[in-house]
Amino acid sequence: MAIYNPGKTKSTLAKLDWKANISRFPSDEILIFKHISRQELRILKSDIVSNTVYLQSVENQLRKVVLSVSKFAQKKENLPRQIVSISSEEIKFSNSQRAADLLESTGLS
Repeated sequence: MAIYNPGKTKSTLAKLDWKANISRFPSDEILIFKHISRQELRILKSDIVSNTVYLQSVENQLRKVVLSVSKFAQKKENLPRQIVSISSEEIKFSNSQRAADLLESTGLS
């Protein structure tokens, strides 16, 4: 997570445990908290209570993903024309850890 002031003259990054040192920012400065999976938050440093800030989750959903998988290099014109469509619901319930596992579960691999 990135934390910075509006002018982007000061910034810091949170570590993997989501903790960050914000001592370089004065108490009257607005801090911007930004992470790809969270809503951006703008807050005055002095308004932070108990050194804790909560960010709202954001769902980043992909509408369509196209994978072309082969065990060896092929020219584009020689690629197979078979397409497998897998809905987001099927992906959620497949419990696959990797794209390869997901394709294998279709029975077409």
